[in-house]
Amino acid sequence: MKLKIIATLAAAALAFTQFSANADVSVTTLVSFTGTNGAYLGANPYAELIQGSDGNFYGTTFNGGSNNMGTVFQMAANGKLTALVSFTGTNGANPYGGLVQGSNGDLYGTTRNGGSNNLGTAFQITTNGNLTTLVTFNRTNGSNPLTGLLLATDGYLYGTTLSGGVSNKGTIFQMTINGALNTLVSFPGGTNGNAPEAGLMQGMDGDLYGTTFAGGNLFQIKTNGTITNLVVFTGLSGPFLGKNSTGKLAQDACGNLYGNTYQGGIYDAPYGWGTIFKVTTNSVFNTLLNFDSTNYGANPHGGMIFGKDGNLYGTTLTGGTSGVGSVFQLTTNGSFTFLYSFNGDTNCSCYPAGGFPYAGLVQGSDGNFYGTAEIGGANGYGTIFKMSLQPAFQSILPANGLIKLSWSAIPNKTYQLSYKTNLATPNWQNLGSPILATNGIMSSADIPVADLQRFYRVQLLP
Repeated sequence: MKLKIIATLAAAALAFTQFSANADVSVTTLVSFTGTNGAYLGANPYAELIQGSDGNFYGTTFNGGSNNMGTVFQMAANGKLTALVSFTGTNGANPYGGLVQGSNGDLYGTTRNGGSNNLGTAFQITTNGNLTTLVTFNRTNGSNPLTGLLLATDGYLYGTTLSGGVSNKGTIFQMTINGALNTLVSFPGGTNGNAPEAGLMQGMDGDLYGTTFAGGNLFQIKTNGTITNLVVFTGLSGPFLGKNSTGKLAQDACGNLYGNTYQGGIYDAPYGWGTIFKVTTNSVFNTLLNFDSTNYGANPHGGMIFGKDGNLYGTTLTGGTSGVGSVFQLTTNGSFTFLYSFNGDTNCSCYPAGGFPYAGLVQGSDGNFYGTAEIGGANGYGTIFKMSLQPAFQSILPANGLIKLSWSAIPNKTYQLSYKTNLATPNWQNLGSPILATNGIMSSADIPVADLQRFYRVQLLP
């Protein structure tokens, strides 16, 4: 555990060192994919991971596997990876989207290509690797899905296809877990949008929400197929900054929607580096952030998720200090923190932790964040990484003879406050018993008595 000296309590007056209000970040490479052979079959993961009910993580790679047509894999939290399926073409090829787990414990997903028409498939796979092709897309019912599936509260699976349908501009479909497919929407193009690349999410109201890449809109769709455009993005200027949205939306407890656009925004015409936006329950649109390539990263491709601390977490595909992507944190009022940049190693001309994270993150039951990167790692075929947030003090304030301390926390995780009066001494003294966090900011108090100075630390316990 990384320890950080946060504050000094000096005689006669309180003098505090500078400290960051953001958690320290450590990133660990769990898996370096090995392509078509080796211990970590697979290459070029584009999709986010999910954590299954058994505690393992599951995901897909677009390439690699024994036929170089992609894989479905299982990964234990310690990074042990098992390739469950190597696609053959006939049963699908090149899964671009992630997986969803049904109430029966099986996993469901899509492939962009393959199947009898080479237009993609929808599949079911057990956690021990038995795969069933449920749907072969035929253009009429859609083609080339880029997104995973959503398991809605009504028990149906919902998804989108990049193309196909009446106008060959993409579809939204409903599917039973047995593969009976009903096309709900065929996108017409124009300002009504086409070519959806972002997965669907289900709102608190039971309706589904999503975006289109081309045409550029944010829509609401009822499970009976009634669709309503809520936002038409305006690119580099205008009231609805941003264009080409590719990430799944997130919703807070108040019903507000948060999302990002891959391009657009106020920086660097003619394309822009992308935006983060908020749409309130009464349809008021707010741009929370315009990406600027270096300081914030650029081109967010995957969606954002709400962490257990109430903040949003996401990735950018490019930008950062090496131009191959970053990880960020965002509060719901738009306060942005640049957490991590995927950097190259000049000694090997590679990206050890990965590069170009197309997908968003998932927060595991252990409180850590897990993600994928399309390239890099020891073999250059992409990685799975873990990002750990260490606690950091948010405020240290004197009040009525006490020192009040607050720190960033993960709910249901345990923390220990401790202190020293001299950094040269080897041992820290605990301040009370371990504290179980109940929300994203925790606090406690200390009575410094007659000590001339105190140094404080906070630890996340195993």
